[in-house]
Amino acid sequence: MSKVTFDWENKLIIVNSWVTDIDVEKDLYSEWKKWSILDDNLKYLSAFRTIWGDPTSWTNTAPKFFFLQNWWILKVEDLNLNIATNLYSDDYNSPFIIINSSVSNKTTDSQIWNISSSWLTTEEHDAIINTNSLSEKILKFVKLIFFIK
Repeated sequence: MSKVTFDWENKLIIVNSWVTDIDVEKDLYSEWKKWSILDDNLKYLSAFRTIWGDPTSWTNTAPKFFFLQNWWILKVEDLNLNIATNLYSDDYNSPFIIINSSVSNKTTDSQIWNISSSWLTTEEHDAIINTNSLSEKILKFVKLIFFIK
C-alpha cells in the first residue's frame, strides 16, 4: 500500500495520515514513477529530479539527493514524520508543507495554520498567524508560495 497520494492539480504529494516513516527513494520517488506511468499521468511535469553516484573524487561518489521540482511539494500532517534520504526543493525554501491535522471544529482558524518554521521564516509564520480572517491568511500564504510581493 502506498504511503502517499499524488494530487496533480495542486502539485502535492500527500503523506497519508497513518504514515510515520518515509524513505524518499522508495516511498516518494519510486511511487511517483509508478504513478506517472498510470493512465496519462506522463502529461504532467515531473515532480522529481535526482542525482547520485556522481564522482566527487577518485574513489568517492555523491550520495543520493532528491529534488522536488516544477512546484511540487510534500504535504505532511505532522512534524513527527521520520524522513530518510536527502530531499530538497528547486522551487521553495523547503520541500515540505506541514499542517497540524489535530484540529477540532472548536479550534480557532489561527491554530489550523500551524505551518512548519522550516518552510517559513519566523516573520512569515507570525504574519499569517496574526492575521484575523481566514481569507487574508490564505492570501498571505499564497503570496509566500509564489513569491508575490
